[in-house]
Amino acid sequence: MKTKLIGNRKRRLEELMKEAIEDPKINEIIEGKESKPIKTKNDTEEVLIFSNRDIIQAIDKKGLLTVLVRPYLIKDFSMFKGRLYDCGNRSIKGTLDGKTLVDGVFDVICEYGNTLYGGGNGFVHSVFVSSSNKGGYQVTALYVHNNKLLYADSQGFVYDAFSSSKIGGCGKGPINALCSIGPILYYAYENKIHEIYANDAELKTRPSKVNAMCIHNGRLIDGGDYGIFDTITGNALYVNYNPKVDAMISIPADLFQDEFLSKIKEKADMESGGFRSGLGGP
Repeated sequence: MKTKLIGNRKRRLEELMKEAIEDPKINEIIEGKESKPIKTKNDTEEVLIFSNRDIIQAIDKKGLLTVLVRPYLIKDFSMFKGRLYDCGNRSIKGTLDGKTLVDGVFDVICEYGNTLYGGGNGFVHSVFVSSSNKGGYQVTALYVHNNKLLYADSQGFVYDAFSSSKIGGCGKGPINALCSIGPILYYAYENKIHEIYANDAELKTRPSKVNAMCIHNGRLIDGGDYGIFDTITGNALYVNYNPKVDAMISIPADLFQDEFLSKIKEKADMESGGFRSGLGGP
């Protein structure tokens, strides 16, 4: 059964990368030929990591790279003590090495202070502390804004995680993502992105559901069933025939180089696979 699983994952990766190679549209979008690339002073200093179901991919200054594959849906990413982690299934794992940080069912994770917090079915707490289900609404997003840990729920509201005071929200359905630039906090529900402190003014509408938002090279970007876009300009960063994005995070390029590329290349050489051609993960 294990051999069959590995074989299926390998074939899926080969098909995905073959599609990427054969589709000139991908390279055109990555290189900015169809849409102007995001340009800031630190344009090459961050790498965008995102998940498409069980596949983890990255966009750096050279283009698209399939990093690894998990045997389950990846729900969220977070940095913690300088390392990248992801959650899904029944644990939180180091994204590169696949080692379990802690067991438990978490839908969202977020670093705050000196610990890592997790949220799920009616709870928000440190992932290192056992806690019973509070029986509230589903926690759908965690984010640090103005030095406060915030969470969003399935009813469409945003709260301070410690005081439980309501910050805002639409109250129309699950909020799938939170992100801020300076004093402005944004949230996404369904296919809409709103500014929370402007009477919930609608900022953008996408063709399908928005699943994630983050700051990448100083710009607000959003991702979902439609791909990845610069939220303000609408320029595409990533689109293909199957562009679903479930979670994403922007990390420093040196961390990506040191922690990802060197070890991925080493693994690729050992397995006689092509670099930037995709690898099976833990």
